[in-house]
Amino acid sequence: MCWHVDYWDRLGWPDPFGSKDYSARQRQYRKVKQLKTMGTPQFFIDNEALPWVRGAHQRIPGLVDAGAKQPPKLRIDVTPKLDGKKVVLSIKLQQLDPELKLGENVKVVPVLWQRKAVTPCNAGENRGKTLTEYYIVRKVGTALSVKKALDKGVTASLDLPVGVKPSDVGYAVLVENSVTLRTWECVSASIAK
Repeated sequence: MCWHVDYWDRLGWPDPFGSKDYSARQRQYRKVKQLKTMGTPQFFIDNEALPWVRGAHQRIPGLVDAGAKQPPKLRIDVTPKLDGKKVVLSIKLQQLDPELKLGENVKVVPVLWQRKAVTPCNAGENRGKTLTEYYIVRKVGTALSVKKALDKGVTASLDLPVGVKPSDVGYAVLVENSVTLRTWECVSASIAK
């Protein structure tokens, strides 16, 4: 998923998907991971920052595949439902690793993403270009209790972005530490097939 930051807006073209909250999230990653620099694009795979050097992007598929082969510590079951202009996610967790200890800072974070957007850029370093972007984070819901998600389940309600069809969005549910941003597990899927 792409969390669009807003700090490049100063170049004269405000990113329509940029958010000060997503910029703050990236700064939090930088602080926690003690990274020397912060930039875009910046990739975090399996809770580690991928150093951005020439050709680094070619390593991404292999790193993602390797992470996917690790046995999950939690199972996240999500039932999505459209309710007017809202996406309602019913979320239930099951602990698969009996040794797993989730502290009080670990939360369930619901996210709504947009599959694709095409945006003309009329200023800044990309002036005159048309940007095609994928899996754009559009909404982040209120962090929910892991304890409740393990016990009875939790529900999140996220508004559909204005002008975006339900068939163009999907969801992700992250189980992450709100301080370190370590992601324990994550699932993601389209709302409509």
